[in-house]
Amino acid sequence: MEVDEASSSKGYKKKFAGTYQKAKQRVLNKLGKRTTLTRRPKIDSLSKEFDVVIETKESLEKRVSTFQHKLNGVVACGRDLRDTYLQLWKNQVGSLVWNNEEESYERNKSPSETRLIADLERAIYEQDRMVDDAMEHFHAKLTHLSESPISLDGQREAELADNVKHAKKLYKECRTNYSDSVIDSHGASSSARSKEALAKQKYDSQAEVFAQEIAAFLEHFRSQLPDRLIEFFEAQDKMITAVANAHAASMSMLGSLKLDKKSAKASQRKREEYENEEEYKEQPSPSNKIGLQSRENEKKVSSSSDKKQDDWDLIYGVEEVDLNKGNMIDLQ
Repeated sequence: MEVDEASSSKGYKKKFAGTYQKAKQRVLNKLGKRTTLTRRPKIDSLSKEFDVVIETKESLEKRVSTFQHKLNGVVACGRDLRDTYLQLWKNQVGSLVWNNEEESYERNKSPSETRLIADLERAIYEQDRMVDDAMEHFHAKLTHLSESPISLDGQREAELADNVKHAKKLYKECRTNYSDSVIDSHGASSSARSKEALAKQKYDSQAEVFAQEIAAFLEHFRSQLPDRLIEFFEAQDKMITAVANAHAASMSMLGSLKLDKKSAKASQRKREEYENEEEYKEQPSPSNKIGLQSRENEKKVSSSSDKKQDDWDLIYGVEEVDLNKGNMIDLQ
């Protein structure tokens, strides 16, 4: 029985509220002021602009988190793809020889080929380390931006936003009170009409306060947003530059990945000439020793070339498989 009474009470309140709302609407329609009495286009427009800024801020916070997650995924996926390619290449390095015990062909790597793989692995390791450092700094900057994505002074921004929300709450209350006072004063005594005038005065006053609070927030937001945008672009540029520099070392070794003697040898010589030039730039060379150092360099280059010739002979000489002659592949 108590449940029925509570249910009946709730239904009555709901019906009464709906009846009051319809009565209010009929009065305002009769007065011809339903759309003009409490409507303030300028205030409504400012309020909408404030709402858009707040919604965009919340969207930025979510997008920063999504960007960080996907960025980590892209780096991991890229490394997985690269490592799969490298493993496929490593499986092809070396001369193809027959293993009688295993009864299968296998790749016999020379010392130079082993060194080449080791050098490449070191370059890849250093590349990953530099990329990880760049990503760590970039993620730290993104986290900092997500804490206050639209202004440098997040605390001041929050205070101004709270002021706007509080002023909006009071504004809506004054608007409702004024609308109700119009209904109450329709065909009523002069005291009711004076209450309407007082409600109108409070409504106008609070509308002015509401507009001022929005203006203060937007001024703060617009003055600091460009700095936030610049900060994001600079952080992104530093990350991209650092990643590009990280790949420079491994890029210089690309030619050495060639599996034919001529291409790999030319690429290796070109890379060594570049390294020699870099070493020469770092060393001081007095004018009275140019001739002597030049002759010494020529001897070193010649000696180095002879040694590298031996290395390449090891890689692609005796141990190289001649598939046409079939001298190392016996299918019988």
